[in-house]
Amino acid sequence: MALGCVAGPAGLTTWPTPGGLTTRVRGRDINRGIIRPADMDLLIVTDRWDDAGGGREAYLAELRSSLVRRGHSVGVITRTGRSERLLQRDIDTFRRMHPTGPVMAARPAAGATHYQLHSGVYADAYEAERASYESSLRRWWFRSALRVNRRRRSLLQIEAETMAVGSGTMLMAFSNQSHDALRRVYGVSDERITLTRPGVDLTVFRPHTENVSGGRPMAQRGHSPVQLLFAGHNFVLKGLRWAMAAVAVARRAGIDAHLTVAGRGPIPAFASLARRLNIAPHVRFAGCIARGALADLYRESDLLIHPTFYDPFPRVIVEALASGVPVVTTRACGGAEILAHGRDGFIVDDPRQVEALAEAIAAVADPDRRAALGAEAARTGQRFDFESHAEAVATWLAGR
Repeated sequence: MALGCVAGPAGLTTWPTPGGLTTRVRGRDINRGIIRPADMDLLIVTDRWDDAGGGREAYLAELRSSLVRRGHSVGVITRTGRSERLLQRDIDTFRRMHPTGPVMAARPAAGATHYQLHSGVYADAYEAERASYESSLRRWWFRSALRVNRRRRSLLQIEAETMAVGSGTMLMAFSNQSHDALRRVYGVSDERITLTRPGVDLTVFRPHTENVSGGRPMAQRGHSPVQLLFAGHNFVLKGLRWAMAAVAVARRAGIDAHLTVAGRGPIPAFASLARRLNIAPHVRFAGCIARGALADLYRESDLLIHPTFYDPFPRVIVEALASGVPVVTTRACGGAEILAHGRDGFIVDDPRQVEALAEAIAAVADPDRRAALGAEAARTGQRFDFESHAEAVATWLAGR
């Protein structure tokens, strides 16, 4: 996950050109002879295209590069700056000009032949977002507002149409959580679902070279402060409030815990919360971080704290593990499925279980336990190589 924050051009469409370069034009140019969608193997549909964006954007950029290296010609169209109707028109145009080419959507999109559930099932995601608000009034307001939010209602409708028995769209889930939600909410048959977990670039996300088993170098251990990392853009849904509360509990217990927050969010509001919790000097808001800097930040950390209310399979979990950093997360996170509680990380039932989160912090405060957890984390993370995942995606796309 690259925690950059640069928005892509509105209505971006990218098409392959000789030499591996791309020409960027508006979607309305698709029928003017400027581009040749009939020459490409695959079209990716997403909300926006941003190589330095969040988890989904970084994943798609890596996937596209990997598919191009395999000899595929890959185009991209985005929802940004255009209506659902215009997006569907461009998808339909591509399918007319290239009827055998798969259309892989990373968000609900009418006409897609394949759909990756980056956000899981939207009905579950929206309910988790509602539950993440502390105020009962705001939770009530959220449900009422959802009924009149045209964009979200449209996504729910397109998602339902995509999941319908007769749609024929092939589905890729990144976790058992998403797989089970497809069956529970929409009754989707197993034959339509492929389960594969995303990987990461293991040449980037790796432990310190002088300590390849995991964690910070031994010279930095002993009784040094416990370095905690929160990485994510949606501070409320990902449970930053409860991570900070756990830091406060740990510090009151005598643990010298420090938290770095990487990502985009309402920093002033959470800085105020840090002051109210009396931990402000021990919390650093790093903002948006480039991929290389984030990899370095993992290697400087002792624990990734990710007390999310909902996350189908965040790659931050694998990035941390591959860097030799144990993880504490919740059962609402699909990434918890690859963890062994107490061995390479910790799993709590609910993000608001602050004492349980604090116990995980206490575990990595012990140098020997920290080393053992880091070594196991590295072993777990090294199983999830991005190129192996990309090969599985290519096989899935070729199977239509």
